[in-house]
Amino acid sequence: MINLFTGMQPLEVGETSPAALIDRVRRLDASPVIDRVLVGYSSIWPHNHATAPFLLALSDKLSPIVAHRPGVMSPVAAARYFATLDLLAEGRLAINLVVGGSD
Repeated sequence: MINLFTGMQPLEVGETSPAALIDRVRRLDASPVIDRVLVGYSSIWPHNHATAPFLLALSDKLSPIVAHRPGVMSPVAAARYFATLDLLAEGRLAINLVVGGSD
C-alpha cells in the first residue's frame, strides 16, 4: 500500500473557525491513503507551532510535516520544541526546513 501526503493546510485562508479545522483533520485522519499533512509556516495561517499539536491531539494516525524557517527561533529552542512534539506524537512528526521564500 502506498500512502501519500497532502499539502492541504489545516485552515483555509480567511477561516477563523476551529470547527473547520477539526472537521478537516478528522477527514484526513480517516483517509485510507493520506498519512501526512503539511502544516505550513505563513503569515496568512495560524501559527504552525500551535496547530500541529492540536492536529496531533485530534488524530490517531495522521502525521504532520511541520514547516520550520531557521532563524525564526533559536536553534536550541527549535530542537527542544520538535523533540518534545515528536515524543508526544510517538514518532509521527516530520519537519520541513524552509530555506527559501518570498516577500
